[in-house]
Amino acid sequence: MAIRTYMDPNGDEWRVWSVVPDSISFSTLGESYRDGWLCFERVDGSDRRRLSMNHVPAEWEDLADDHLDRLRKTAEPGMRRSLATGEMSTIDPPRDRS
Repeated sequence: MAIRTYMDPNGDEWRVWSVVPDSISFSTLGESYRDGWLCFERVDGSDRRRLSMNHVPAEWEDLADDHLDRLRKTAEPGMRRSLATGEMSTIDPPRDRS
């Protein structure tokens, strides 16, 4: 699994990697995510997003930073599982600093 890092126009650093679901989680996923997705995670952990591989070019690892950031902006908010309850919730991104 390749991990790519880049800086967005606000100076935030992001990690990006592809996720391929296993056969157990496959049946629990929506149709658009069954072929996998790109995970975008802000390095400080404050935001996570996912984008269906249906919307990702095959050569995503070689894209320019600005193109990768445009993909991130179209991605859905990621989910986080509560360690206490096991429930899933969206990660609330920080408010825009501009």
